[in-house]
Amino acid sequence: MITIELLDSINTIQRNINIAISNVINEKINNNQNRILSECKTLAGNWILAQPEIMSLSSTSPDSLAGQFGLPAFSISTTISSIKSAVENAISIKFIRYNQKLRGGLEINFQPSNFSNLLGLSQGHVIYRGGDLHWLD
Repeated sequence: MITIELLDSINTIQRNINIAISNVINEKINNNQNRILSECKTLAGNWILAQPEIMSLSSTSPDSLAGQFGLPAFSISTTISSIKSAVENAISIKFIRYNQKLRGGLEINFQPSNFSNLLGLSQGHVIYRGGDLHWLD
């Protein structure tokens, strides 16, 4: 029979366990932030390309978004690529280190709420004789 006698209080043991857990979490997240950001960009890029609106932009049909907005066929590929890149480049990560109470977190933002990264794209405009159609807005 083995007997264990705990010399520290339950609160001290719990605090020490929480500190050990938070140290491991902080190290893992801190060491993997670039990989997490890269994977988020890949996921977002793939998600963007799979959207029905993007698929409609890439269609040559007159009923497609590209046809309805009057986008020149030669600009479609560049436009889609610009939209994808704008979303990917807007992704940010904010790591809040975990403390001994296991409070902390990882905040991942995929898109600014004002969509300024997309609305500022020159590809989001079609210039006509009578003016400028800001179709991406």
